[in-house]
Amino acid sequence: MATEYKITITNNSGSQQNYLIFNEPPKINQRVQEDVWANVFVKKATPPRQTTVITISSLFSAVVGSADSKPGTGVSVSCGVPMPVELGTADPSGVLARKGTTYKMFAQDGAPQFRQEPTAAGGIINAFEIQTEPFSAGNAVEGNWLIGLGGDPTGTGLDGPAATFVPQPSKSYQIEPIKKYWVATGDFKKGSMIKVSSVSSEKIAIDFSTRSSRSATIVHAEDGSLNLQA
Repeated sequence: MATEYKITITNNSGSQQNYLIFNEPPKINQRVQEDVWANVFVKKATPPRQTTVITISSLFSAVVGSADSKPGTGVSVSCGVPMPVELGTADPSGVLARKGTTYKMFAQDGAPQFRQEPTAAGGIINAFEIQTEPFSAGNAVEGNWLIGLGGDPTGTGLDGPAATFVPQPSKSYQIEPIKKYWVATGDFKKGSMIKVSSVSSEKIAIDFSTRSSRSATIVHAEDGSLNLQA
């Protein structure tokens, strides 16, 4: 059963706000040739003196697609149907008990995609795997190809890209999601690329891997600050 995390935001700033949620980029075992970008997966317009609640599932997916232009802040990302994944699990002694999902990525006529045929599981503990087949690394860069982590694929509306990067050929990427999320304000579109350093507005991190509670409450104060209440 999936775990759910709840973020409640109360807007006491005095004006309407667009609240953005994006995650901390996942751990990846391989060095990537370009940056790993977070993607905005929630954007909620919230009037003053109102509260918005965002529920985030612990279910993840694998995504493949491309950016609309050279990857950068605010650039939109287009992906195919997110593919559901299971993360590798450990037994009580910490030894790998069940491998995580694996997908094979290839390119046909310049279009990056996943193989439809089942692939033997190869994800390590807390991770899933994307294996890339041989292709031109230059084509991947020029075509702005992307692979990476997606959100919940079960129809919750949080199924877009969550963190993406340009793949290299003939690699095995172990992708380990991190349960740390950022809340900020801004005009970014859902699915667009973002980095913590690129957000000029107030922002705050919520790390559910270290919190005792699966919920968090944020108050956006009149002075513009975002304050974590619980």
